[in-house]
Amino acid sequence: MLQFIPSYGTKFMTKKLWSILSPKYDWNKHLDDLNINAETYSYGCFEECLQYVRQHSEAELYPKGIGLILYQMGKGNIQDDFIVKRVEKNLYKFKNEFTPRLAFGAYQGYIALSLKNLYLQEFFEREFYNHSVLDLNEAMDMIEAVGKNTSLERKYLDKLLAKVVKPVLMDQYPKLIKYTPKLSLKIIQLCIKAKYFEPDFFDVVVDNLLNTRRVANLQFYLEIIQTLRQLDESGEFPRLLKEKIDNLVQRLKGMPKFTWKYNFDEMRFKTMKELKAVRENMKVQEVGKYLYYPKDALVGYEERRGLEEKLLEEEEKQMQKEKDIEDMIYDEFMIQKLEERENEAFKKKKGIQDEEQSDDELIQAAGKSKLPKMSQLLEDPTYLQNLSIEGGSDESEEENSDDERFSKAAQLKNTKQKKVFKKRKGRKDIDKQNLDDDE
Repeated sequence: MLQFIPSYGTKFMTKKLWSILSPKYDWNKHLDDLNINAETYSYGCFEECLQYVRQHSEAELYPKGIGLILYQMGKGNIQDDFIVKRVEKNLYKFKNEFTPRLAFGAYQGYIALSLKNLYLQEFFEREFYNHSVLDLNEAMDMIEAVGKNTSLERKYLDKLLAKVVKPVLMDQYPKLIKYTPKLSLKIIQLCIKAKYFEPDFFDVVVDNLLNTRRVANLQFYLEIIQTLRQLDESGEFPRLLKEKIDNLVQRLKGMPKFTWKYNFDEMRFKTMKELKAVRENMKVQEVGKYLYYPKDALVGYEERRGLEEKLLEEEEKQMQKEKDIEDMIYDEFMIQKLEERENEAFKKKKGIQDEEQSDDELIQAAGKSKLPKMSQLLEDPTYLQNLSIEGGSDESEEENSDDERFSKAAQLKNTKQKKVFKKRKGRKDIDKQNLDDDE
């Protein structure tokens, strides 16, 4: 069994779905007292509401429930005498307590259901005219309800439309209706069902639709022509529309984007044979989501496409050649640098040997001079200590640094030579991680 809880005054919803409401939803939909949709109610919830009302005859109905039930019953053309009696039984408690939206929903539902109950009519009419301020959607709903009604007199309905609906339509036409062809067509269709042909509004909207040039959809034009032709042939419209419809058809005949696929003389789409017969004379034809090119145009298109592909291939080959040349120049440069480093290291090593030979010559010359003999210097402990500190450490460091440079140069040369070899053989997949580690 459903348990209804109130929220924001007159708002009701099922308790099990209360958790789905959050600030990210459109609160205009949630707070609409006459709205039932998938965001606030589970699918088919209105049928469950009606079933709940039928099963619990002792439960009271409040303005929220009365307005919602009558409005949704009118929208869905649901006739139920038991529920209407339940509504009538609870009305006396809520005089002047209907909000504008609930009063509109109850009155609109009463008219759409074609109910014959004077008490309900007077009660909902009084509640409705206490507010009687409609927006465009409510005005369209009222026109729809008038079109469904079969019980009220025509004078009563015409008075209602003139007093409540016409001011809203005249106000919204220059703001919205004039620039929205689909909305204009929908309003015309509702007015035709309601037989509401106000010259100040209906004729203006029809003329605007027939002269519109902003629509690129053939199906929309065909719907306009079909709707107005049915109205003209029915004899219910007091003015003639044939001339205006013929002018629209003549204008559409001058549009190649429509004439290649539609026969306006017979008002039908062309057959496949007819399309094949005219396809050679058309530059470009739309077939669904695709474009059809005739043979001559298709041959030229294929030739241009082939030339473009050849140019792209030549550009790619030229770019590849330039890249190969740059790689070769870089490899030769690196090899030259490695050779220069090896030569410098060799010269340094040779220079150390020359220095050792010059030291021996100096010692021999010193023996001939007045300088102290080598044997005497070796016997001096301070000289040996200074010699080991100043000369030994520097020579060992230089030798270690030279050995490290030689090993790095040899490794770099090997890796670069391997890279050159792989490139010349067409092996372009080089292990970048190993190169980074070596460097």
